[in-house]
Amino acid sequence: MTTIPTILNTTSVILPSVGLQGELLGNTITAFLTLISGYLLLALAIFEYKQTRCARSWTNRLCLLSAMVSLLSCLSEQLELRFGKVSDGWCEAYTHLISAFYCIGSLSAYTLLWMRQRSFYSDPLLRNYSSKTLRFISASIIVGIFAALISTVFAFTMNYSLHSTNSGCILSLETTDSSTVVIPVIVMATSYVAFQISLLMLVVYPLAKSAGLENRSCFCPFRLLHCSNEVVYMIRRMALCTAVCVTSALLSSTIAALSVLLAPDSYWSLVVHADLVINTIAIICSFANWRERLLPFKCCISEPVQNQERAESSGEIILDSVNCVDPI
Repeated sequence: MTTIPTILNTTSVILPSVGLQGELLGNTITAFLTLISGYLLLALAIFEYKQTRCARSWTNRLCLLSAMVSLLSCLSEQLELRFGKVSDGWCEAYTHLISAFYCIGSLSAYTLLWMRQRSFYSDPLLRNYSSKTLRFISASIIVGIFAALISTVFAFTMNYSLHSTNSGCILSLETTDSSTVVIPVIVMATSYVAFQISLLMLVVYPLAKSAGLENRSCFCPFRLLHCSNEVVYMIRRMALCTAVCVTSALLSSTIAALSVLLAPDSYWSLVVHADLVINTIAIICSFANWRERLLPFKCCISEPVQNQERAESSGEIILDSVNCVDPI
């Protein structure tokens, strides 16, 4: 068996292994995340199957896509566990899979949140707050999220690589000057988080402009008091779910960066899987009928709760809703 220095780039810094206990913990967390993402995909698939043609929309499809990608991302961990000790080719394939799944999953989640915040202004109470400037800012934010995330992942995959060792795939830097790689990646990742925070501000914006509406005490997005205004309640729920996504992205980016810098053979990819699962749960909970989406079994939800959620969800405007005509 060849030694680690001959396999890895001589400029790479290899730190001690995480050990057997760390490996068992990583496998346990991976299995847990796989079970959660698998259930989410199953629940959303059943929910989508139960919907009529008129109720199906791009937001539902994006939600289903996010759950599917989070499951595939968790399952890709088996590739590293089973073949990480075989060759560098398997580790390279694993890197590309993780990067692709993270891009697709994150972009689908934030595209859904962006589409739903745009739908706010279809409501008569908020239509006056829409303007060309706001629409331009909104479009710039989603373009910025796409560009920043894709650039960050591309820079990472081009300058870092996983190499096969006796301990599995270990991350190494492909250049002698780490500052030429680390600094741009940090800048791009910071830009990505900044655009995410901008999206959160865009979601909260209608609450700040709604001072003339009734139930003013409900406008704060973090108040837990009941609010009878369906529009305000929808925006508040969206703000909370978007805040969860942004916080998860910030924490996962920080933890992944520290893992890459301090422990290249640690399970840094677990935070990627966890972020995708958290994003999926958050976008599901952004809908008024989130209970029905998470528990698409009629026996699990009482009839009064179902009726209340249907009443709330009927007020949520879906931009891409299908115009259906009942057959004669």
